[in-house]
Amino acid sequence: MLRFISLLHVFPTSARKISLLTRLVAMDRTYRDRRGLGQMDHDRLSDIGVTSQDARVESSKPLWNVPQYWTR
Repeated sequence: MLRFISLLHVFPTSARKISLLTRLVAMDRTYRDRRGLGQMDHDRLSDIGVTSQDARVESSKPLWNVPQYWTR
């Protein structure tokens, strides 16, 4: 699974305000990443160092459950 790097990952949030569009794009990316993680088979998960249990937990998180630094 490819990781998406955005301005959210590059610049600290305390230095700027996050626009609504940026938040929506990040939420969409989170949704797609989690959905993709939930659809991976055991071999692909092993390749990226994630257990099936970890993948189930991450893919079952609600959309609004995002990293803390996104909400500052």
